[in-house]
Amino acid sequence: MVADRRFFSYPFVWLLFISAKHRRRGLGRALLQHAVSLFPDTKVFTSTNESNTSAQRLFEISGFQCCGRVEHLDEGDPEIFYVLLPRFAQSR
Repeated sequence: MVADRRFFSYPFVWLLFISAKHRRRGLGRALLQHAVSLFPDTKVFTSTNESNTSAQRLFEISGFQCCGRVEHLDEGDPEIFYVLLPRFAQSR
C-alpha cells in the first residue's frame, strides 16, 4: 500500500495491492482501514480504473463514495475517484 498527502494536500491511497493467492481474505479492507487511520479527521481519496470492479466494491464496502471520473488517462478505461469523508473515518 502507498498513501501520502500529495493529492491537493489531501491523503490519497495511490496503490493497494494484494497478491492473487491472498485475495478475498479481508487483507485489502484491512490495509485500506489502516491507511484511513493514518489520516484521522480529514477526507481520504483513492481511485481505480472503471474496469477494476473488485477495487470499486472494496472502496464502497469500506465507506468510500464515488466523487468523480477522469477520461483519457488510460484510453477506453476511465479513472474513477473515491472519497471517504471524515464522519465515516471517525466511526471506523
